[in-house]
Amino acid sequence: MIPVNTKDWLKCKHSIVYFYLRKSLNFVHVDLVVWRCFISLLFYMRTLNKVFLVGNLTRNPEITALDGGLTLAKFTVATDRFRGKGEEKEKQTDYHSIIAWRGLADLCEKFLVKGAKVFIEGKIHHEDYKNKSGKTIRTTEIHAEEIQFLSKGNREEPVEMVEVAV
Repeated sequence: MIPVNTKDWLKCKHSIVYFYLRKSLNFVHVDLVVWRCFISLLFYMRTLNKVFLVGNLTRNPEITALDGGLTLAKFTVATDRFRGKGEEKEKQTDYHSIIAWRGLADLCEKFLVKGAKVFIEGKIHHEDYKNKSGKTIRTTEIHAEEIQFLSKGNREEPVEMVEVAV
């Protein structure tokens, strides 16, 4: 976390962006990961493909062993959002398809079960294919780059906080 009241921030060449964000969005602290994304977007890149999700697994991960020793984990994460105003807010659930590769997939197999709460950082990936009738189908998946296990789900053994970057 980046503290607001440190004098060192005034020396930072990107402090204008930080204070702009603080003023416009009332941030007291800016998470370092999000801060890096803002700086990258504003100063170094022209586009950004980054997703942050906190949600619950809707099913156990499907683990696939591929040629060459690669491991692939597929699972779905549910997130909630609310629409409407006042007491008439309606809860809506979105389901996100997640794909994890290699060591991250192995950790998913070991620690994740249905109902577990996770933090996912990744990229959106779209893929088009034709079904049997010739119709083009577009799928949207999130390719996980980092997963933090926030709860143990239904497992008996305790789960440690594990952070892995691919």
